[in-house]
Amino acid sequence: MNSESTESIPPANPSPLSLSIPAIAWREWVRRLLVRNPFFLASAALLLFGVNRLSIDPGFLGDEIQNLLFNFSALQFYEGLLIATAIVLARRKVWYDSALLVVLENGLVLVPFMLISQAALIGEGLTWALTVSGGLVAAGRFASLRRWYPRFNLPARALWLGGGILAANVALPRIFRPLMEIDVANWAGPNLLAWFLALPLLAAGANLLPKPLRYGGLNPERHWLPLFIYGLWIAGSAVHVWSVAHICDLPFAWRLAAPLALVVAWTLVHRITDCVPDISSRWRAVMLWLTLGTPLLAVADAKLFFVLGALNTAGYLVLRCVGPETFRARAKDLLLASVALLIANMPLEWTGLWWPEFARRNAVVLSATFYFVMLAFRSRRPVAGIAGALMIGLDCAGLAREAGMHVALQAGLTFLLIHSLRWEDVRHAGAKGCRYLAAALWVGDAWLWTRGGTGWLELGLTIGSAVVLLVVWGWVWWRCGKRDSLIFPAAAGLTLLASPGNWFFHQASAGMIALAGSLLLFAIGVAVAWTRHRWEHRIEPESKP
Repeated sequence: MNSESTESIPPANPSPLSLSIPAIAWREWVRRLLVRNPFFLASAALLLFGVNRLSIDPGFLGDEIQNLLFNFSALQFYEGLLIATAIVLARRKVWYDSALLVVLENGLVLVPFMLISQAALIGEGLTWALTVSGGLVAAGRFASLRRWYPRFNLPARALWLGGGILAANVALPRIFRPLMEIDVANWAGPNLLAWFLALPLLAAGANLLPKPLRYGGLNPERHWLPLFIYGLWIAGSAVHVWSVAHICDLPFAWRLAAPLALVVAWTLVHRITDCVPDISSRWRAVMLWLTLGTPLLAVADAKLFFVLGALNTAGYLVLRCVGPETFRARAKDLLLASVALLIANMPLEWTGLWWPEFARRNAVVLSATFYFVMLAFRSRRPVAGIAGALMIGLDCAGLAREAGMHVALQAGLTFLLIHSLRWEDVRHAGAKGCRYLAAALWVGDAWLWTRGGTGWLELGLTIGSAVVLLVVWGWVWWRCGKRDSLIFPAAAGLTLLASPGNWFFHQASAGMIALAGSLLLFAIGVAVAWTRHRWEHRIEPESKP
């Protein structure tokens, strides 16, 4: 009798526990973690934490000199271990891990010199010993790297620039000690000099790095490595300057880092192709807008903000005139925004002589007015001109107070008439009617304002606005060959006559007024005859059958 094969039959109603659950690919995540090898980074972080805790531990090497020597030696030993391990791994062609160790070394190379600044408070001999030994050991590590790990992308020019940064960090404790011996407050001036001049100049040295000859390659051959390592050196130098100021009980403020941030932002704009060979126009715009925001770190210091903003403005102006084509359009927008920021944060004491009541809110309003008015000038749409005129009118009304309405009308309508020189009447319905209405309101307000007598404000604004309109209209006529409507010179002429005309009608006799009216009517008749060919509708004679 043959035995029948039995098959396992699944239950009719499987329980939830019996459902197959897809296993989590934890092995893949572990593999990715090991590929990145976070242990080196964790080791460096743990070393710095341990050195910090031991330096404040009263039970460990109670003597301050012994504690300092231990920390200094531990750091030097660890950095030497990093370079030696990197060279060995490079010999075995383990490129990622060896490159990571070299990067870690460049991030730690300046840390021992912060301890030398602390040694400057203990003794002259100890400071000299640590300075010389630290400098020689650091130079030896980089010479070994250059000799036995030539594949790592750290060109000779970068090493020379790094040598200058190393020399500056070595010299800092030597400069710090003599001033510190007299009074710690004496470091306030050199601290500002270091933040506002020395660090920005060192950061600008990144622009001297050689351009990448090729992109891609092995991990130690990456094209962005020189720029990245130089950034690590600058960051370490900034921390060193901060640590010296901390020793002198000088608080850190973000305005101190504003000049350095400005230089770094512009350097990234210039050298972004070191990192990304084919950068899109959108990312270029983002990099440029970052430069605009860097002076905001110094917003609490109006003078420093103004200096940094002026440097930004000069940079945008250069890019607008001679920069690459991809930068010019963005530079124009940034130029307007930068000038607006300068106006908003100008030092208030600069306006004390001619406007004692000038406050920060007035500066903000002026900056907003400038920005939106300039944006309106860039558009040919009548709506933009009306918006700009409203901004000017509201601003002038708030500043002029008693004569606010007349000042607002004169300034706003003058802007609107000038803007209307760019309008394309055939493309915008009602543009011509809006221009005529603005001219009538402008002239009417000038005559109404000067009716009760003229002061310097009335006389200067009415005459000045008329002259400006005439000059702009004449320039457009001569430069562009665009013969616009005669409403512009006519309105400007009537506005110029507002003050003397009101005086004449109040002071002259009836006979003189009649003579003036006669001359005016004669001038109108000449104008009608002169322009007859433009407006007269000729009627053709009917053809006979």
